[in-house]
Amino acid sequence: MADSKPESFAESFMNNSGLWVGAATVPLLAGVIAGRVLSRALLVVSIASEEVFRGDRLPVLHFEPAELVSENASPEAD
Repeated sequence: MADSKPESFAESFMNNSGLWVGAATVPLLAGVIAGRVLSRALLVVSIASEEVFRGDRLPVLHFEPAELVSENASPEAD
């Protein structure tokens, strides 16, 4: 008969896989829930920013032709 030495608390704690699975479940579920909340928040922000930058709310900018801009920018010699 072999001598069986009782396991210490640290050894039994490290070998208890059920405890490790239980301890890892809470942070995993919290990460999944946080990811879903973040995803929905980013979707709401993207929809809101699309409304802000929509074309019908922005003013129409009338640009001068390039020839007029270059003539106005050149110094006049008197």
